[in-house]
Amino acid sequence: MFQHENVSSPAADNSSSDTAIKTYFKVTKLETPCFRDIKRAYTDVLIAALTAQKCRTLLCLREEKIANASYAMKMLASIGRPHSLDLDEISLTWAGDAHLCRSVKASAPFPVAYCFAHVHIDWRKVDLASYGLDLIAHLPGGKIPDVEDGTTDGSCSRMMGVSNARIALCLPASCQEDKDLGRILSRSTNGTARLCEIACEGPKKEKSVLFYVFKNNRDENEMKGEKERVAKSKCRTLLCLREEKIANASYAMKMLASIGRPHSLDLDEISLTWAGDAHLCRSVKASAPFPVAYCFAHVHIDWRKVDLASYGLDLIAHLPGGKIPDVEDGTTDGSCSRMMGVSNARIALCLPASCQEDKDLGRILSRSTNGTARLCEIACEGPKKEKSVLFYVFNSILVVLLSIALISFLLDYLAIRAMKEENIKDKTSWHMLMAFSIRRNTSQIFSLRKDPQSIPCLDAIRFISFTWVAALHSDVFAADGDNGLQYLRESDYIFSSIFLNACPSVDTFFLISGLLVAHSFFKKVDDVTGKIHVNPASAYSPAYWVKYYVHRWIRLTPAYLLFIAVYIAWTPRLLGAWAISTAQNSTLFVENCLNNWWMNALYVSNFADVTAMCYPISWFLAVDMQLYCIAPFFLIAIFYSSRSGIISMVGGALLSFGTIISLTAHYDLPVMTTTTKSVGNLAYTNLIYMKPWTRITPYLVGILCGYMIARVRNGTVAIRTPKTCTIILGWLISAILALTVIFSVYDYVRGPVSSILSHPLWHPLGRLSYCAFLCHWFMLHLLMNIGDGPAHFVSLWHTYLTVTIPVVFMSYVFAYVWSCLMELPFSHIEGIALERIAQRRSAQKKAGKLNTHQRMEMCPYNSTLSG
Repeated sequence: MFQHENVSSPAADNSSSDTAIKTYFKVTKLETPCFRDIKRAYTDVLIAALTAQKCRTLLCLREEKIANASYAMKMLASIGRPHSLDLDEISLTWAGDAHLCRSVKASAPFPVAYCFAHVHIDWRKVDLASYGLDLIAHLPGGKIPDVEDGTTDGSCSRMMGVSNARIALCLPASCQEDKDLGRILSRSTNGTARLCEIACEGPKKEKSVLFYVFKNNRDENEMKGEKERVAKSKCRTLLCLREEKIANASYAMKMLASIGRPHSLDLDEISLTWAGDAHLCRSVKASAPFPVAYCFAHVHIDWRKVDLASYGLDLIAHLPGGKIPDVEDGTTDGSCSRMMGVSNARIALCLPASCQEDKDLGRILSRSTNGTARLCEIACEGPKKEKSVLFYVFNSILVVLLSIALISFLLDYLAIRAMKEENIKDKTSWHMLMAFSIRRNTSQIFSLRKDPQSIPCLDAIRFISFTWVAALHSDVFAADGDNGLQYLRESDYIFSSIFLNACPSVDTFFLISGLLVAHSFFKKVDDVTGKIHVNPASAYSPAYWVKYYVHRWIRLTPAYLLFIAVYIAWTPRLLGAWAISTAQNSTLFVENCLNNWWMNALYVSNFADVTAMCYPISWFLAVDMQLYCIAPFFLIAIFYSSRSGIISMVGGALLSFGTIISLTAHYDLPVMTTTTKSVGNLAYTNLIYMKPWTRITPYLVGILCGYMIARVRNGTVAIRTPKTCTIILGWLISAILALTVIFSVYDYVRGPVSSILSHPLWHPLGRLSYCAFLCHWFMLHLLMNIGDGPAHFVSLWHTYLTVTIPVVFMSYVFAYVWSCLMELPFSHIEGIALERIAQRRSAQKKAGKLNTHQRMEMCPYNSTLSG
């Protein structure tokens, strides 16, 4: 991911090399808690060994440690080092431990040789003064003789001189003839150092017959020793050997082994999310001398600065659409944020907990990559913050509500057994308490009795639409994992639109909302006997419309805001391996809730940027409330005159179409939020997807449908019972246009689809759909967080079976609890309060009590998601 450097430019290369070395020296001198812990992790191994062993000297400790080390560690310990760090004793020949290197030959799986690398150094390219080294002052004559006197021509040869260095190495014997080592050394030092030769001890000639005679005998001895080592171990597989080796490793090595790696090296499976070993990192906490956390580094990559072709990687050919969508289409502004996109990489790390807030890591990453990569955030699993006062307040409220529900259930049960309910049923306090009764609320939710004034098929449509929305959100969560390209690849298939293009399901909710508003309004102003406009005063009464707005706010807000309170309290406590690896930055959403909760209370959260929203799906409730607020203008228009109402609704729909076309053309927006051409397009979401002026058309269609249904029920409009062929034709048309679905399944149609969708078994699911929609995003978070790493996308059907179905089930279970604790009790309390107000007014006017049916008409029930 670094920019490809041109080695033919000495000045640029020398500057780059100097900058890299200076950065290294600055990093090693940093004393922030993060770097202090990292350095401690790799130096405390010696201290721990010193206290655990019998040795009391470093020399003894080194010899004892090396004797028990693996062959690889012994090879590393054999490397040459200067015999003195005093500049007066400086040497260019660094001897190693030849005896230790030779002892490796018995245990190494390949031939090993003790060698010297002869390196020619061009001192003219080395700026020693920049490193604070005054080497010249310590040389006889105060100069480098074979450089400044011109006694070297820069040739690479094994000759005595200050320009020729010799460093001992313990290498595989095959490295002696490897020419790539020289090229790597020259390139990595920008031509400052060149490898002349690798000279290894031992005969250089071809092996004779005697050699093979002795070798066969040695191979037999080595095989015997290997068999003995395997026999002592219980492992029989490479995975078991790795785990056994890691189990006995130091905490520092375990931290290193926990770092993320790509799940596949196939370019068709390439991923920007590298998962590590979360379980291994957690096991370090018991032995590490400082707090350790399993984290994901979220890094923003500027692909415009990466020359992939210079590394021989044809990544573009493996991407759907043959390009990097959010870079080449200009849908990213280069900002550093945790959002889903090809420019955002996530890499697992096992770090000291202090590194999470260390700002030096970001500066070092940006500088070392020349600005190609920027660190957005280090997200670590575990509680993000200490428990705040709000945490205890919100949980206390839940405990109080649960206690009230249990007490009311117990009193309700005892009152029924003692037959005393008749004596206390007129007391307001008793009705207030029974509003929380679990028995009564459960009976209301699961009642299969048909209401003649309701539209039975709406419950089935609510459930199907909610499942469709949950399926889309499940796909988004699953796609934001370690193989997001597979999701983009599947989104290119035509049948994938069944899952991914869920906009019609959301529009269905808006249509149902408009239908219920119109249906309730015209039930109020019309007469059940067929007469229309018998109560015209209600249509123009300010009191009616005040109740219209107040009822809606009280109906939805208590359950909505208290659930957001639960979301704020518990989400920071549920940061597992999935939560920290995903672009769904739940921590940011919680912070937004603390700052912008009032926007949710006023139902205007959809006007905030999507990255500043509290609880991502709250935009729907805001749009629905806004459309509900402007619905009276269209209702009064169609009440005044059918023609004026239809003209106003057609005009509103045309304005909506024009707005969508203008915004799409002006900002070059896609038709969906996530496609192969646009990954996580925020402009489309902010300008079109969650704005009321682009969602008003299905709402207006719903108002028109509600108006027509009311007229049909009143007998004002007569529709004959259609024949079977007419029903089939109607369903075909509705499937294409998606406009007449309500009429085709209404009770005056006698067909199998109507019977299925109007079955009473759908009623409980329809009643719980509001709370189910409210909590399903949080349920997705809980379900995905059960895993021990990032999500892995297989296919849309796999996601539907393994994620969508469990989430829908969990959502409805929670919706039942939430409806019993919050939704229905406050709805009952509101009804009780309105009943007492009506009774007081009736007593004052001496006009008698209003019957129950009229009291309900005073407060229209217009819930989009629940009936």
